[in-house]
Amino acid sequence: MEDKHECGCGCGCEHEHEHEHEHDHIKVALLDAGVTEYQTSKSVSFVEDDTVDNSHGNEMMNILLSNAGDIDVYDVRVLDDSGNGTISDVANGIIWSVSNDVDIILISFAGDDNSFLYKYALEYAEANNIIVVSAAGNNSSSEPHYPSAFPTVISVGALEEDGCLWEYSNYGAYVDTYEISANGTSGAAAAFAGKTASMLSDDLSYTPEIIRNNLAASKPAMQFSPDT
Repeated sequence: MEDKHECGCGCGCEHEHEHEHEHDHIKVALLDAGVTEYQTSKSVSFVEDDTVDNSHGNEMMNILLSNAGDIDVYDVRVLDDSGNGTISDVANGIIWSVSNDVDIILISFAGDDNSFLYKYALEYAEANNIIVVSAAGNNSSSEPHYPSAFPTVISVGALEEDGCLWEYSNYGAYVDTYEISANGTSGAAAAFAGKTASMLSDDLSYTPEIIRNNLAASKPAMQFSPDT
């Protein structure tokens, strides 16, 4: 993705929001190309398209709901009908999500462009105790993809039904965990986000750091290469 304009927050990491998991339903912000086939609790768009003509958001919504219980999903549109978006739009989507008191941010895509805008927005989410989950990318590569490669993000790769690495899934040191998925690493991330929402519903004490530490403890068993 190519950055086109400055982040609207100024410096996201300096905001204070004091987020706590205290509401009735777990809130998940779905950053994607828009949702049309499901009712969402809130919606916002950071792209110029007036209509939504991309099914990816609906597919991710279906996977989320299939893996979670009673959750509130916020439709945060940061990709256009062609599936393209800017880093600044994604960063602003993250900041909007934090400001709207979500528990989990699902970023169901990845790119090879790093940016300080990601860094600021993700630090804002981390400071407010929000779990950020992102697709590792579908490039059959161990090269870092973003925003999933940031240490404050849980990066999710994709597995086949038999538990083997999906042939196009990214892998390697920056990938934190893997999920079986028929929808690439986007679907894997959505499945993990849904399961995490269910876990939070049962126990609100889980923090991003606790979840990452738990994943790190089991990570040696999940290191893949293209030959495995």
